[in-house]
Amino acid sequence: MKKRSYSSVLFLIIFAIIAVSCGKMPSDKEPELTTKVETQESFDIKSEKEILNIRLQCTVECKRMVKPPFKEKIFEDADEIKIFVKAINNSKKIEADLDYSTFFLMHITFKDDTEKVFVLNVNDAEGGVELLVKNPGSSEGYYSISEELHKELRTLIYHS
Repeated sequence: MKKRSYSSVLFLIIFAIIAVSCGKMPSDKEPELTTKVETQESFDIKSEKEILNIRLQCTVECKRMVKPPFKEKIFEDADEIKIFVKAINNSKKIEADLDYSTFFLMHITFKDDTEKVFVLNVNDAEGGVELLVKNPGSSEGYYSISEELHKELRTLIYHS
């Protein structure tokens, strides 16, 4: 019985060593991968011309509204995309931990087939405060959108 127990433990140790050693070790010959770190106070989408479309997806919280605006809506018009880009680039970082519900997931699809996903909370109330969250499901990257841009987004989302 003890022999079987020792051989099982030995097998597990050998398996763990093999599994760990199979990982690729970095070498000086490999190119270094770089990640863009956003150090500014807001986002920086260079131009609306980089964007193919913006898709808003109504989440569970959005569907609980008395009158949800849509299940999903795609914005492809250059003027509409320009409003979203202006709102994103002019948003201001909020230095606080927030407890929030997600109204919309905003999928920005770029012409190079990459995509960024944000949380976008825009309500249909006059003078509402809007929230843009950099990483959905996380507590990092809260941004507020100005009242002026809120009006423009509100019109696009709820009244177009």
